[in-house]
Amino acid sequence: MILEKDTPESSNISRMSYDSDTAILSITFSNGSTYEYDEVPEEIGKEFFEADSIGKAFYAMIRGFYGFRQIVEEEG
Repeated sequence: MILEKDTPESSNISRMSYDSDTAILSITFSNGSTYEYDEVPEEIGKEFFEADSIGKAFYAMIRGFYGFRQIVEEEG
């Protein structure tokens, strides 16, 4: 299952997606940087997507809890 969401209501997060097959949560921040968070359980991914405040949920549920890497898009 893949969840995807644009988040114009969030001042810090512009887009996010979650893939339950790989347990990877991908978050694109308002400054354009994208990070992938590893081994995010499906129930956490769903709860994050359903949160009233995406920013608050990010700090309470994701940041500092899961390994991550920045995704750098190659130019050209």
